Amino acid sequence: MEQATLSQLSTLRHLLLDRRQALRGEIDAVKPTEPLNGEAQEVTSHADQSVLQQADELADAQLQRDLDELGAVQSALKRLDSTGYGDCVDCGADIPSQRLLAQPSAERCTVCQSAFELANRRRMS
Repeated sequence: MEQATLSQLSTLRHLLLDRRQALRGEIDAVKPTEPLNGEAQEVTSHADQSVLQQADELADAQLQRDLDELGAVQSALKRLDSTGYGDCVDCGADIPSQRLLAQPSAERCTVCQSAFELANRRRMS
């Protein structure tokens, strides 16, 4: 990262800590869905079953997204406490402070992030 001021680093730390707290709250709020009165929910049709399955899959995907982001925030906090915060993990270039203020857990410059996302899209298709 280009020479960041103590004020900028403090702001970035606070942004990361606030996001970590918010994510932990969201993750802790997720509880397995339990049927009312401890009884199994009666599924009256395949459509009902499909809706319940979709809701479960969406909740699982949201939880995984939050867990992944929490990991990225934790990693950024570690980099901030050591050397390497603000340096692209792929090319080593400085990540602009504007990018870090928008995405404090960013670990790649915009060029490398774009290449990373493109490679992931190709791999997924």
